[in-house]
Amino acid sequence: MAILSGLLNQIFSRPQTIPLLTLDMAFPSPLSAYRYAEFSHYLERIPGSVVLSTLPGFEQHHAVYAAHHPALASRVRLFEPEAPLPASRLVYSVFLSTAHAYLPHVERQGLPLAMTLYPGGDFGIDDAASDAKLARLFAYEQLRKVIVTQVATLEYLKTKNFYDQERVEMIYGVVIPADYFTSPQVKLRFGLDKPILDLCFVAYKYMPQGRDKGYDTFIAAARVLAQKIPEARFHVVGNYGPEDLDVSALSDTIRFHGIKPTPEFPAFYAGMDMVISPNIPHLLGGGKTDGFPTAACVEASLSGVGLMCSDVMRQNHYYADGTEICIVPPDADAIVERVVHYRGDARALASLGEMGRARSLALFDPAVQLGARLAILRKLIGN
Repeated sequence: MAILSGLLNQIFSRPQTIPLLTLDMAFPSPLSAYRYAEFSHYLERIPGSVVLSTLPGFEQHHAVYAAHHPALASRVRLFEPEAPLPASRLVYSVFLSTAHAYLPHVERQGLPLAMTLYPGGDFGIDDAASDAKLARLFAYEQLRKVIVTQVATLEYLKTKNFYDQERVEMIYGVVIPADYFTSPQVKLRFGLDKPILDLCFVAYKYMPQGRDKGYDTFIAAARVLAQKIPEARFHVVGNYGPEDLDVSALSDTIRFHGIKPTPEFPAFYAGMDMVISPNIPHLLGGGKTDGFPTAACVEASLSGVGLMCSDVMRQNHYYADGTEICIVPPDADAIVERVVHYRGDARALASLGEMGRARSLALFDPAVQLGARLAILRKLIGN
């Protein structure tokens, strides 16, 4: 009996294997809305799963998260680099930079790894540093799955011989917070519900004048549009201000909204008619590109805002140009021409927003985005 009792004590005193261990650098900050939605979903749906994070100011963010998700907060913890990772059936990360940074810790314990390879996060087209990180990840024998979200990414992995059918899987798009699907705002449209044509630019600034996101192009177009369309108003969301570019000619027709937290966007987009995104790939260096459409544009579209986007890399395989989206080159004159067209046809502008919203709802519904990801992870952990 003593021997049996000792064996039972050993078994039950062993650390429990975590089904899914997510390693991240920005969770649980609500400013990374797609992480917030995705990782919270796994915490809810996979009992015993854990998130470890190196987010600066973790304690303050965790306190806010705990207030909103008291049942999940105990499984969101600060990553301790000197401590071994918990025994886990699967480790998961998003972005190349995050997966690569944590790889030595994962390798040390030989844990199975899965990741989502989003645009950004050190991933670049034809960039030597990015390719080296990809090579190291794909050389790890326990790498089980790489989820790619853009056709351009999938094709690039094939070109570089990183692709294999078992490891790489395509799920187009990004996880969008459920607020855009459960709390619709009353949409006000130019020429039908209001006399003002509200045009917005929404992006974070990573380089001077936000040239990679097309902020300079947006302002150049706005200067012309302010003369052609007196009822036009221009809205800028992100870390921009009057010091970035000369906007004196726009006077009181432009408003800088700063960085907005996710919960404020549905109400903001309810009054917007069109989001303009003339972004250009590779300007940041390292072959960096944006997804198509950008996450900000998807959120705007889900609120019924008309999409006007550049697509230099020809990544659009999902929206019908002219009815669900307006594809333009990243050129101020082209933007002016299309905006003037829609100003003269308010019903076409409204239709662009509604048709685009219907397409975005189908593509980015949480049941589609989260459902597909969760199915892959559950299969990998045997749950």
